[in-house]
Amino acid sequence: MHLGDRVIIGPHCSISCGVAPDQELAHDVVLRIEDGVLIGRGSGIVAHESITIGENVFTGHNVYITDANHGYESLDAAIGHQFAPPRPVSIGAG
Repeated sequence: MHLGDRVIIGPHCSISCGVAPDQELAHDVVLRIEDGVLIGRGSGIVAHESITIGENVFTGHNVYITDANHGYESLDAAIGHQFAPPRPVSIGAG
């Protein structure tokens, strides 16, 4: 994870790179939050592949940002065990 200068993360936020302690990630830095970003209260960010939040971006409260989702292909497997391929997310400079 890379955190730029002057980043403010509001109370009750959750930020993670991967979802399990032993999960192997695609890159050393899968989450990049640039300078001057404000993440609003109660927001969540979950990065598996690549999320970049550009300089001076302000999010509202209770925003959820992720680059992954669950798959729904198999009716015989729990949704929590089905993963769609992650796709990079980039939020441009504010």
